[in-house]
Amino acid sequence: MDFFLALFLTILIELIAILLIVIKVKLTTVFTYVCIANCITLLFVWFVFPQLISSYYPVFILSEIFAVLFEGIFYSHFLKLTLKNGLMISFIANLISFSVGFFIL
Repeated sequence: MDFFLALFLTILIELIAILLIVIKVKLTTVFTYVCIANCITLLFVWFVFPQLISSYYPVFILSEIFAVLFEGIFYSHFLKLTLKNGLMISFIANLISFSVGFFIL
C-alpha cells in the first residue's frame, strides 16, 4: 500500500471512529485535527521509525505506541478533552484503524 492511500484510509477510519465517540465537537474541528494528527504520526510511522530500527516488530510496536500517545495528547489539547479521554479515543481509533488495515491487507 502506498503512503497516500494509507493516509487517506487512516484519516477516514479514525475520523468516523472519533466522530462516533466525540459528540460535542463540530465535524469540521474534528476533521481538521484528525487530519493534522494523522499526517504527523504517519510520517513518523512510514519514514522515520523504519530508518531508526530495521526489524519489523519493534518498529510496529514503537509506531503504535507513538501514534496512540501523540494523538491522545494532541486530541486532549485541541479537542478540549481530559488526557484520559484523549488517550482512550486515540487508542480506540487506532485499534479500529489497525484492525481494518489488517483485514484489507
